[in-house]
Amino acid sequence: MCVIAGHGIRVAIAFLGGRILEDKGFFGSESLIPTDDPRLLLEKTVPHANGFFKKALE
Repeated sequence: MCVIAGHGIRVAIAFLGGRILEDKGFFGSESLIPTDDPRLLLEKTVPHANGFFKKALE
């Protein structure tokens, strides 16, 4: 149970971090509409960021 909660928390933090990066224009001007799908946002974030986001995507 605790492991599942840890994974959920990791994904939630990564999603919030990705949304902050997206809001600040980190991905360029093509992302004018916020991404509400955590998987899509993490897939967009992984190539530009560290292993934390990749681990959350897994």
